[in-house]
Amino acid sequence: MTSVAQTTAGLSARIVVSRSNTFTLDLEVAIEPGTTAALLGPNGSGKSTTVDALAGIVPLDEGRIQLDGRVLDDPDAGVFVPTEQRGLGVVFQQGLLFDHLDVAANIAFGPRSAGRPSKQADAIARRWIDTLDLADLADRHPNRLSGGQAQRVALARALATDPDLLMLDEPIAGMSARERELTAALLQRICKNRSVIVIEHDMDFVKQIAHKVTVMHQGKILAEGSMEKVQNDPKVIDVYLGH
Repeated sequence: MTSVAQTTAGLSARIVVSRSNTFTLDLEVAIEPGTTAALLGPNGSGKSTTVDALAGIVPLDEGRIQLDGRVLDDPDAGVFVPTEQRGLGVVFQQGLLFDHLDVAANIAFGPRSAGRPSKQADAIARRWIDTLDLADLADRHPNRLSGGQAQRVALARALATDPDLLMLDEPIAGMSARERELTAALLQRICKNRSVIVIEHDMDFVKQIAHKVTVMHQGKILAEGSMEKVQNDPKVIDVYLGH
């Protein structure tokens, strides 16, 4: 039976996805606009599957996903909205930039795909290039970027679509300490009106940006709340932080 908190703003979802005979993801997620939620847990706990389900890369077996009043996936009702129509911005660990496009064109790709005129898409890209301090890299192709630079470009590309939900899978991978500080400050500033999900292993970064933390284990929620609360939860200490 589908159970989803009824809210018209932000994200509310029950996600059930069976990836094998031995692993089933089954959890509820609710994130209000202006809230950044961090997903923590050991490898294989279901964090990336959660992102894939929300993004529409993996369809639900059961449950329901609703974002700002729009139902994105509901198997019982026969509803499945394709990824490109969900109003999401996703930054994966690998960045997944387009090799044949330079930085400026990569960032402008999202607005152009959404039907914005070329000049408007280029102006949006320029704004995010300036915001993320990418001006010196604008004419470079991905093969001339460091790992941290590529992640910043991927973040700019996601933000250029003005997503209702921003999902970041280890967004600071490959970044220098300075880049991590700048990214944390940027996310705090620009995510005041949108829902954000972050998968990250850097606890200092999570403490800086996350309003709530969800610790996952074997496809279920093990603990949820502030970082201080989950760090002191005996279940979390045993399974995840007990080292």
